[in-house]
Amino acid sequence: MEAHASLMSSQVNSDRVTREQLSHIELSETNLPTSTFRPIKHIELVDTIEKSVSYLNMKIADEQFAIRRDGEMLFGVMKIEHIVRKEFVLALGFRHANNKTMSIQMVAGASVFVCDNLCFRGDSIVLKQKHSTGFNLIDQITQGMARWQQHTVALVNEIDAMRNRGVSVNEAKALILDAFVQKEIMPVRFITDVVKEWNEPRHEDFAPRNLWSLHNAFTEVQKQMPVSTRFAASQDLGRLFTEYVKR
Repeated sequence: MEAHASLMSSQVNSDRVTREQLSHIELSETNLPTSTFRPIKHIELVDTIEKSVSYLNMKIADEQFAIRRDGEMLFGVMKIEHIVRKEFVLALGFRHANNKTMSIQMVAGASVFVCDNLCFRGDSIVLKQKHSTGFNLIDQITQGMARWQQHTVALVNEIDAMRNRGVSVNEAKALILDAFVQKEIMPVRFITDVVKEWNEPRHEDFAPRNLWSLHNAFTEVQKQMPVSTRFAASQDLGRLFTEYVKR
C-alpha cells in the first residue's frame, strides 16, 4: 500500500515513514520496560490494528504514518473499506507515545475522495490505561475497534447533517472567528487561507454553501500544519462543527 501525503504535508517536527521503516525503530534507552511500564513498539501497534481490522472482515485500502523526530510518538491514519460513500471512505486515526505522556488514542475519520481532506470526529477512543505491565494490546485494540465502528456510524450521520445545513455569510464569519479566536483550533495566520478557500473553493464539490463545504475549507488548509498539531486540530474542528450542527 502506498502512503499518500494528506496526513504528512509540511512536517516541522515529525517525519513521514513507511511500515517497513517503523519495523526498524527500537525503543529508546530512556523508555525501556520496567516493573510498572510496558512500552509498545510502533510496528507492534500497527500490526495489531491490522489484525483486528482483518478479523472484522474489513480491508485497509491505504495507510499513512508519521513519527515525531525523537521517535517516541506515532501518528497514523488507515483508510478502511467499511462504509464507503461516493464522497469519502472511512478512516481510522490513531496516535500513541512511549514517553508516558498518553494512552493509545483512536478516532473515527473520513477521507474525502476529491481532495484527500481528513475529517475526524471530536470524540477520541482512549484505550484503558497508559502502557502499564497489565496492558493487553490485542484485547484493548479489539475493544477499541468495536467502539470505532460505532463512532463511524455517528460520523456518517454528522457528515450528512453538515451537508444538509446551509450556512449564511454571517454564520460562516462567526464560525471562522470562533474556530480561530475563541477555540484557537488553528494558528491565526491561517485565517486568510481558510476564508479564501471558503469564498473560492478549489473543488466544485464544495461550491454549495453548507457546513460540509466550510469544514473542508478548514481541512484543506490544515494540510499545511505539522502532523503533531494537525491531528488534534482536526479533532477539535470536528467537535466544533458537531456542536454547531446540533444547534
